[in-house]
Amino acid sequence: MAEAELSKKEIVRILQEWDKTLDRPCHVVICGGAAAIVKYGVDRSTGDIDVLEKDFDAETFNRSIEKVFRDTKLPLSTINIDSKNYIDGLTPNFRNRLEPSNEKYENLKVDYICKADLLSMKLLALRTRRDRGVESDGKIDLYDIKKLNVEEKDLPVIYSNITNYANQFSANTETHIINTHIINNFQACRALNTLEDLGFKKPPKIAEDVKSLLDLIQYYEKNTGKQPLYPDVEKWQKSILLKTSPADIAEQLCKEKDVSEDKSEGADFDIL
Repeated sequence: MAEAELSKKEIVRILQEWDKTLDRPCHVVICGGAAAIVKYGVDRSTGDIDVLEKDFDAETFNRSIEKVFRDTKLPLSTINIDSKNYIDGLTPNFRNRLEPSNEKYENLKVDYICKADLLSMKLLALRTRRDRGVESDGKIDLYDIKKLNVEEKDLPVIYSNITNYANQFSANTETHIINTHIINNFQACRALNTLEDLGFKKPPKIAEDVKSLLDLIQYYEKNTGKQPLYPDVEKWQKSILLKTSPADIAEQLCKEKDVSEDKSEGADFDIL
């Protein structure tokens, strides 16, 4: 079955139908495109309703959505519960920032993640797709970010979320966890670079400002104009696990850059 094209009106109608199937209060937290469209007024459609959290037991949840989509003829995947996988992009206190639905339901309690948390998730995802009527070279998340309009008041939550995401697993020495940690840091750095492109905070400029692997990646990019290679970042992370200060690593990178520039009269250099 083809993916749905859900406007704000269609999303609200599905939630109303869902509410009718319930015989007791149930709570859902909605994120993603549905939150951007219904709560924050982004003018586009979406293919699903992303549910970040729910308090349904599995039987009640499955029975209720099966009835909704039997009645509406929409695919079951229109309610996307895989969004819970993205909760790592938020600080644990995100629940204190939830925004209630403007629409009223009898048994279905609907909350939306706050705008700053939604922006954080979009910045960390930055998926590229060309669909759903969005004229933005396919960058659906960047489209939403621009339409949601980052404000100074959003920045403390956004920076906290991005830092939290980058620092996960930072003390784990297992190889597959180190790899996950490094990938998280690349994503976090991309999110911060996007914020910089939008006119917000610059990455660290001096070595002593470097406090983490994320700072190191930003420092390298800022001072060389290039993204570091994965093996270099892996080497930095292992050094940090061996208690080498990120600032000391940054200082060494600075010295290597100065030596390289002296030898090549300003040519670009690669570490290692």
